[in-house]
Amino acid sequence: MQDITVIDKVSLDKVNIGDSVIKLDKASIIQTKLHKEDVKEIVQEGNNLVIKLNNGEQITIENYFVKDATGNTSDLVFEGTVCAFEQVVWENGAAGFKELTGLEELLPIVTGAGTGGVGPLPWVIGGIVAGGIGAAAGSSGGNGGAKKPAVLEAPKVEIENDKNNDGVLNKEEIGDATHINVIVTIPTGAVAGDTITVKDQNGKEYPHKLTQTDIDAGKVTVAVDIPAEGTDLKVTATIENAGGTSTESAPDRATVDTVPPTVSVTYDPSKGEFTVDFSDEPINPNTGKPFTPEEIKDLIISDPKNNLGPDTTVTVDPEDPTKFVVTPSPKDPSKDVTIEIPTGSYEDKGGNPGLEGATTDDVVPPSVKVEITPD
Repeated sequence: MQDITVIDKVSLDKVNIGDSVIKLDKASIIQTKLHKEDVKEIVQEGNNLVIKLNNGEQITIENYFVKDATGNTSDLVFEGTVCAFEQVVWENGAAGFKELTGLEELLPIVTGAGTGGVGPLPWVIGGIVAGGIGAAAGSSGGNGGAKKPAVLEAPKVEIENDKNNDGVLNKEEIGDATHINVIVTIPTGAVAGDTITVKDQNGKEYPHKLTQTDIDAGKVTVAVDIPAEGTDLKVTATIENAGGTSTESAPDRATVDTVPPTVSVTYDPSKGEFTVDFSDEPINPNTGKPFTPEEIKDLIISDPKNNLGPDTTVTVDPEDPTKFVVTPSPKDPSKDVTIEIPTGSYEDKGGNPGLEGATTDDVVPPSVKVEITPD
């Protein structure tokens, strides 16, 4: 989407527009950031002017060919290569280009005070500044020059590293990065030279001056510091233009959680039970939900070397969802039983894969042989 500036020829009011359809209600100068080489075709459709670009985009300027009550017409201007600008001129039903040194050449002329002559409006500075006509040099007839642009709407922020938008930044999402990326959506009306400022939970500010490339993209990425483990990252943004600073955006948040969960497995021979104790409530990667006792059973008996039969039972501690009790039923009573929770077979709520935990024990009570010797 193109960034276009519309300047009222009489009041010099300036509006920045990011839409593909522009509706004029006054004779205006339409200043684009395009070059004529970007244009495939310019056509007239009734009172409208349609610009078809090489990249497939189309811009429609409604009422372009309508004259105002004093006969003023609108003018379309492109970026120049030799001179500062190139004006679109309409002759014999076709568009051509004319070189311009400054936009003031397109403004109406008025009767000179006390001379009866004519000349350019005295409060228009010659030349051009980025984004539109220069500020007024003085006042004449109540005209004090171009008005300040309006304060823009707040930008929008999104923590890019939080890829699943779950409010947690895990080890996989952060990786070896030294900063967190914040995507800031630029509000309509922003121009090159405006400043986006991102602020984190500590009040630290990260300013970024917008370029035309940023404006064309509609967004910009700002890198912020990674908070400490377990800390809540909170980011907001404002945009400052010539009219002032916007309100603060709605925040985006994510907690840094990069430490992998662990599990310990112990055996109590007095009870004949194993205890599988996770550091966090274990999440099944296949379902995205907490493990059930039946799923823990399937996990530990699926490996033949564990020597666990189908009559093995698993229960969860009613007061602690991180702790499971396993009562083994060995396939081969003459062999040891192993309880193994493999690495990556479970996750914490942040999506960090868990580390391995295992233990092996002889769960078969020893036998006692008694011999009776007759007297």
